[in-house]
Amino acid sequence: SGWSTANGITVDPVSGEIWIADTNANRIVHLDATGVMRETWGGVILPRGLEFVRGELYVADYGGNKVQVYTGKGMPLRTLGLGQASLPRGLDVDKDGNVWVANSGKNEVLVLRPQGTKLQAFATCATPADVAFDDNIPRVYVLCESGDRWNAYRTDGTLLFGASTAGSTPHNGIDVSPDGKILYVAFAHGASRGIQIYRY
Repeated sequence: SGWSTANGITVDPVSGEIWIADTNANRIVHLDATGVMRETWGGVILPRGLEFVRGELYVADYGGNKVQVYTGKGMPLRTLGLGQASLPRGLDVDKDGNVWVANSGKNEVLVLRPQGTKLQAFATCATPADVAFDDNIPRVYVLCESGDRWNAYRTDGTLLFGASTAGSTPHNGIDVSPDGKILYVAFAHGASRGIQIYRY
């Protein structure tokens, strides 16, 4: 397969190229659209969530307590969240380029401006595992590892609603469709693996 532990994945919607967070190997794996490995690179510690947006790859550097931004081929561009990110696990990027981070070490969502300065942070559930931003409304969905649930928040951190995901832990990721009408929650525990789908 070419990697040991895949804990994050993102795809370029135009080219179909794929990037994988090979967490235990402390590296990023880049595949072409057919699945052939193009390159790998390190410089990250236990990478988790990934997002490829407008030609840039955002990496939640869990062990390094920061967000790293690269070109698709692994050239470092900038580092975000130094002194603010704490065990970042998942992330998403909104249409304005703000980076929404599941800051699990502080039980919060951390929002960083495109250049890396802090925009805001708000408390969420214990141990947020991933985030998904819906630009349509807008709102942010947060996957909670502790408490077996996901929550939806306004952009100012006001809790809107949520749902229990009991019986399908641990959770691995959350994403929302481009039109904001479908929410996907991934889980894996031993041989039990799947995706829960919520429609709005």
